[in-house]
Parts: sequence; C-alpha cells; structure tokens
Amino acid sequence: IAAMAKTPTQKQMVLEHLKQYGSLDPFTAFKEYGIFTGLHSRITELRKEGHQIRTEHITGVSNVTGRRWQIANYVYQS
Repeated sequence: IAAMAKTPTQKQMVLEHLKQYGSLDPFTAFKEYGIFTGLHSRITELRKEGHQIRTEHITGVSNVTGRRWQIANYVYQS
C-alpha cells in the first residue's frame, strides 16, 4: 500500500512561509494558501508555541474611494 502524502496544515504552511520569506500578510495568505479568515488564529497558535512573530501594520489609501485602509503584516523573528 502506497503511503499518501499528508497535506500540510494551515499552521504548518504559515510557519514555513514565515521562515522562508520572513513575513506574511493576509493578501498573500489568501492568494498562496487559501487562508482567508484564519491567519490571525494561526499566528496566535504559533506565538503560543514560542515563535517570535511581530505584527506590523501596512496602511494605504484606496484608489477608488479614497478611503484609508490598514492590514497586518506578520514578521518572523528567528
């Protein structure tokens, strides 16, 4: 019987991304991993496990509405 490849969990994918690229924001998490609403929860879990992850805020202004926006960018500190 051939062993089936185990699909990585969201937490595993987030941690590997942080280790490889240094940071992760919600747009990238959704585009690359399909994580839409769970990113903050995965970061919280990783922090509870002892991983040092800093939150930075990225701000901008909508080109369409002129409204300001802000998102979190999670930065891995090895």
